[in-house]
Amino acid sequence: MNTGPSDGGSTITVTGNGFLTTPFCQFDGSNTLGTSVSSTTVQCITPSHTAASVFVSVSNNGVDYPTSSVLYTFYGI
Repeated sequence: MNTGPSDGGSTITVTGNGFLTTPFCQFDGSNTLGTSVSSTTVQCITPSHTAASVFVSVSNNGVDYPTSSVLYTFYGI
């Protein structure tokens, strides 16, 4: 399981396929820009969030997110 502090700023890596050069990462409905490492790997910087487990998805257009996602847990600091 991926975890990080609730104040954000952690880098997480999401793997999949078909990622374009400017991916978007969505944490519990909050969109952030991602960094494309390759067509199968994206890095996302976590936003600040209350302590909770949330789903993270990656989109090529910032609108259409897949139903598959990664679980990420923000913990209180």
